[in-house]
Amino acid sequence: MAGIATLKDNVRLYIGESAVLTKTDKIGNISSIGDIGGEAEEIDTTTIDSMAKEFENGFEDNGSLEITQNITDDEYTKMDAWKKAGTMLYWGLSTHNKSGTQIFGLKGQGVVKSAKLTGISVGGLLQCVASIRLSGAIATDFTEPSEA
Repeated sequence: MAGIATLKDNVRLYIGESAVLTKTDKIGNISSIGDIGGEAEEIDTTTIDSMAKEFENGFEDNGSLEITQNITDDEYTKMDAWKKAGTMLYWGLSTHNKSGTQIFGLKGQGVVKSAKLTGISVGGLLQCVASIRLSGAIATDFTEPSEA
């Protein structure tokens, strides 16, 4: 069985300042989205009676969401403004199959920690690389906003 290929517009990322995301919150010109998910901290529960190291899982740290966008308009300006303001953002990611049906969605919140322009060279492509530090849990119940 084949996996989900990242074809034109079958992975969509929405970012906005409201928990209710709309079609206008769709982020465009994305060339890559970094890993999503995290790792639980380790709480040492070893005692003097333990035969070996013992631990429990602690809080989940979901790290950061890295987004690379091709610059065509105000992509850098928007991410940089959110960073400077320290705005808590809400994000949602939807993934679709070839027929356009949503397969799964993720959602969460975070703050832009960095917004950088990639190196500029003759004949090169100017891109914005933004890092959103995720806060709280990532949920799996994001449904893409409708047209209405």
